[in-house]
Amino acid sequence: MIFGESEILPGNRIAIMGGGGKTSLLHRLGEEFSQLFPRVVMTALTRSAVHPEHPILFADDVPGLDLTPLFQPQKPLCIMGGRERNKLTGISVDQLERIYPQVDVTLFESDGARNLPLKAHLPHDPVVPPFTTLVVILVGADVVNTTLADCWVHRPDIFREKWQITPNMPLSVEFIARVVSTPAGYLEKVPADISRIYFVNKGDAHRENARKLAAAIHAQTPAPVFWGSIQRKFWECVS
Repeated sequence: MIFGESEILPGNRIAIMGGGGKTSLLHRLGEEFSQLFPRVVMTALTRSAVHPEHPILFADDVPGLDLTPLFQPQKPLCIMGGRERNKLTGISVDQLERIYPQVDVTLFESDGARNLPLKAHLPHDPVVPPFTTLVVILVGADVVNTTLADCWVHRPDIFREKWQITPNMPLSVEFIARVVSTPAGYLEKVPADISRIYFVNKGDAHRENARKLAAAIHAQTPAPVFWGSIQRKFWECVS
């Protein structure tokens, strides 16, 4: 498990943000936490990919959003807002506030990235809710040394303008680390008093770049940094 023993506490409300495997990480953590706690909920505040691993409930089908009778032993409960074409729509922050007091661990995606490993946030994108206890910031190692022209960044035009780079500039590990770990980048959407963990995904296919990117992030922040592969179920902490 990515989290150390000190992080595994009842009442955790864990946001997953960034890009490069958020939905897979959501379901992986939901499965792991459900082996430790009887009431684990997975959800999203934005549109999310359909994941075949766990059945989906829709908020409007749960009277009063009372989840008590719905939990099953060692199985996470996945609740979403609805279905829109090939995507699931998220719930509202108000609905999440009604849900989390009923459960031991709440896991939720807090932003979208169109399945891409890096992104630019818009000014009107929501901030991570203040009741969140931990944020997992995800980035895919497959973006290392690509360019905006390679189409691996969500909202490339906004990203280019924000960071004042050219479409053909290689995205180095040092630059990506600055994007995901500074207030000018991803942290503009994370309240300063919320704990953070970083995870560099795709370490199975891009092992060396994942290790280098994790080390570069570690040099920028005192927060724990991990690299590995959600799909292959391995991860390693940078120390």
